[in-house]
Amino acid sequence: MRPGIRLSAPVSAAAAALVLVAALSGCAKVRGTLAPNRAPETTLWVTGDLDTVAHTQRFFWDGQDVDGKVVGFAFRWLYQPGAAPAGYDSNLWAFTDRHDLLLAVWSPNGVDFPVLQVRAIDDVPDGVVDADTTDYGTADPTPARQQFSFSNQPPTVQLTGTPPDTTLPVASFKWAASDPDGILSLATYRVWLDGRPDRDTVVSGSGITLPGHFFQETSGLIEARRRTVYVSAIDDGGRAGLPDSFSWYVRPPAGTTLLVDEMPGNTFYDNFYRTELSTRLGAGNYSVLDLGTGTYFPTEDAVRETFLLFRHVFWCSENNPNLSAPLGLADQPIRAFLSAGGNLYLGSPRLVGTGGALGDGFAREVLGAVDLRVNQLNSTTGFVISPGQFAIGGQSPFDSLQSTGIYSGVEAFVLADPAEAMYLAPPGTLDTLHVDDWPVAVNRRYGSGQGRFVYLAFPLRGMNSSFSGLPGRSATELRKIFDLFGM
Repeated sequence: MRPGIRLSAPVSAAAAALVLVAALSGCAKVRGTLAPNRAPETTLWVTGDLDTVAHTQRFFWDGQDVDGKVVGFAFRWLYQPGAAPAGYDSNLWAFTDRHDLLLAVWSPNGVDFPVLQVRAIDDVPDGVVDADTTDYGTADPTPARQQFSFSNQPPTVQLTGTPPDTTLPVASFKWAASDPDGILSLATYRVWLDGRPDRDTVVSGSGITLPGHFFQETSGLIEARRRTVYVSAIDDGGRAGLPDSFSWYVRPPAGTTLLVDEMPGNTFYDNFYRTELSTRLGAGNYSVLDLGTGTYFPTEDAVRETFLLFRHVFWCSENNPNLSAPLGLADQPIRAFLSAGGNLYLGSPRLVGTGGALGDGFAREVLGAVDLRVNQLNSTTGFVISPGQFAIGGQSPFDSLQSTGIYSGVEAFVLADPAEAMYLAPPGTLDTLHVDDWPVAVNRRYGSGQGRFVYLAFPLRGMNSSFSGLPGRSATELRKIFDLFGM
């Protein structure tokens, strides 16, 4: 069809005569009564060739009302049997006050032939309430209509972010997509795993984190085996493209305790936690994620879903001087884990405050700190513990610890509840002047759950000097935390 040609509902000769009468007489009277309201007429058109058009198309319409004004339009699609989108009701009309719309037509087969109907609505209510268009007025009883042949090319998708070679049953993926004839922002993506196409999910956006239940077999168990994920793009017209895929090895959680090791290559700290966990739980009866060997926490969802696989989590940054990118994603996951009843031990010099991974809201609401102490030497919240200095127990059964080295970035808190101070820095411990014992570790419950949060702002393994004829106490104090968690 040539550009600009209009497709309209027919106007009868009688209607044309009435148009002339109305134009000459204005609001005419017939035998002392007002003439009845006359329905509007509708015109529908597109620009360009009608033989085959792209499934994303701009449609134009207009209306004429000889005895009032057009206040809007209603449109609907009529599909061939079996070709309508799921749940579509062809009896319903969509209302708009616009004269044109860019519509993505449902066209999942590549070529489809739906009919578009448009009816103008005037400003005189006809007494019939239409739930789909509201009772704006009288609708054109002979809607303009046109059948189209729509073509729809399939979209493509490519995985751009994948998990490490071996993971727990939590995995994050990112992808990039393209669509030669659609609106990419309206695309969705179907994701499924080998062996369980029934357990698929359809999402928008450019990525997903698969949670633990996604990896369950039909038996309900999570097996240690190689898995393949598939991602297929579905465009705004409902057409699915070919999937992209990625394979990797998935291992189920070992036990109910997870060690998150953020001290890459530091056997001094690594061996300390692994040895104590193996002694308490047995070798192989807990899980380890070494953040130096892979990107296990690329998203907030990945942190949360990994935590929720376990009852106890030990996240050890200890004396790591680097700002933790994964820890920066952990605010909401930590809250969710504690609220679900999990126990979290966290040792890091870069949690909150100056240069910290998390903000004031976390410090106030999760740590229970109403304020952080400021080091007058450098105007930061970081302090230094020197060799031979003490952190003393602030709660029973925790005892004093003595530093074996120089540790910076240690923070001191003003707690809303002083009873939640787990360890205290007495005067002379930190590189500043103070006369009170300042909390440098917290042991508390968060929210309505029974989960316990233990946070140390100093490296536990580094506070292991022998004194008063007694051996180093780091291991002893860690075992007390195991007892606190009920391990």
